[in-house]
Amino acid sequence: MATLKFRAKDLQKTAAARIQKAVVAQGGTMPKSALDSLLNEPRKIREKDMNATERAFSELAENARVEGTILRWEFEPVSLKIGPNTRYNPDFLLVLPDRHWQFVEIKGHLRDDAAAKFKTCADKYPECSFLMIKKKKGCPGEWEVIYNLPSPYRKEKAPKILDPSGKSKKKQGS
Repeated sequence: MATLKFRAKDLQKTAAARIQKAVVAQGGTMPKSALDSLLNEPRKIREKDMNATERAFSELAENARVEGTILRWEFEPVSLKIGPNTRYNPDFLLVLPDRHWQFVEIKGHLRDDAAAKFKTCADKYPECSFLMIKKKKGCPGEWEVIYNLPSPYRKEKAPKILDPSGKSKKKQGS
């Protein structure tokens, strides 16, 4: 299956053509300044796709959603501010049945700066839970928990969507 990528200027041209058609259909009532302001609005164009590991987790998350273990999931939905010029973009957001948010970070290998950002973000946003995982080597379909930083405000445990047997190694906090 081919993935299409668009550049911002291509989408802007397409939007301009669509808006101009709408203006003509309405008898040309939209002033040019309104058209220009619509075209010059800042846009968020997503050009990044999931890698193979993220795609594997998204299938797992979708299965959990269908089963009712989670309410919904999203891929890279937010950018969390953790310092003056520092942001953290978690890979996934899981919305649990009690409406609690759990951010999931997928790693192939872990660098020190990624771990530091992850822990700092968990400290700054204690209302949410944070989970960092990677695929187990030599075990297709199995995941290893690197960090599990649950919210101190949440009394019940998060649903297990990774390993129903609960045999995952977990590092609590550190």
